[in-house]
Amino acid sequence: IYEKPVMVEIPKGPCQKVTTEDLLPYAGQIAECDLLMIHTGFDRVRQTDIPTFEQKGPGIGSDCAAWLVEHAPALKTVAVDFVSLASFSDQEDGNQTHRTLFRGKDGHFCGIEDVHMLPVVGKRLKKVMALPMLIQGVDSAPVTMVAETDD
Repeated sequence: IYEKPVMVEIPKGPCQKVTTEDLLPYAGQIAECDLLMIHTGFDRVRQTDIPTFEQKGPGIGSDCAAWLVEHAPALKTVAVDFVSLASFSDQEDGNQTHRTLFRGKDGHFCGIEDVHMLPVVGKRLKKVMALPMLIQGVDSAPVTMVAETDD
């Protein structure tokens, strides 16, 4: 359960990365949030061009991951509207992104990928619940997310 969720809109196209510079305008909000939802608009591609969505999605740059670890002490989870926290176009940087986020938060970090955010874009999030299907012996699983908004 996330009591201080923040959604930011950062438009990205195929193979582009979310950078530290992209997040700086939201630094104050991100510093206090427990869930950061990054909406790039790439979720729209899921319905129109599945190969591009699956193979050329955006990612979070390793510089951005390092910034989040340092500047977002309450952050427990990052949710994105694309397939992987790491861009498939740059596997080495993507691997570094994963190492930075998961190790930097001492194992107390979760990434939720491929989230359909369109129903809550533009609304103020009050609370978000993530309900994973727990599967023994697996480090990932489908997640249902429910958001409470002001609207």
